[in-house]
Amino acid sequence: MDHPMHPPGQDSPSLRRARILRERAERLAREEPPAPEGALLDVVAFPLGGEPFAVGALHVGEVLPLRGVTPLPGTPPFVAGILNLRGTLVSLVDLRVLLHMPREEEARMGVILRGKGMEFGLVTEGLLGTRRVPVEQIRPAPPGTGDPWGLILGIWEDLILLDGARLLAEPSLVVDDAPDPGGNTTTRREGEERR
Repeated sequence: MDHPMHPPGQDSPSLRRARILRERAERLAREEPPAPEGALLDVVAFPLGGEPFAVGALHVGEVLPLRGVTPLPGTPPFVAGILNLRGTLVSLVDLRVLLHMPREEEARMGVILRGKGMEFGLVTEGLLGTRRVPVEQIRPAPPGTGDPWGLILGIWEDLILLDGARLLAEPSLVVDDAPDPGGNTTTRREGEERR
């Protein structure tokens, strides 16, 4: 409803103020707050292609030896297979393929990532343990790191830090159990309708 003192189509000062505050709140809700000085990121570290990698512990559900991995024909080359994890089939992703790294060592461990309706495992060559990374010391990954997917969050000391949130937000990294019309296994986000 227009106020009698304001021409039609123009907001009153109180409506304008409310609109500005609402827009600011929406913008702030979208922005990630900067990490407080001295903030630490707990990570799980593992070797991959002979290099030390890590992913935020917040995204790691569990780490386990790879036993009973079943290869899946017709899947993309980065899909190492599936694993029966206490009655749940979990797809396994070989990041060495996505990041164009050598696969000289056998994958022996699985780092199971969980969050936002997604669950899948990363195949790794072992486990290096956990570390606490000072957030302000994380450097951006140098250009030309062979990461077209944008999965590398940055570098800290000798560790290449993977972006766990980005990994979990990438629906093409989860294998669907239904073949597409061409007979290939498809990928989809958990809970998403099959296409």
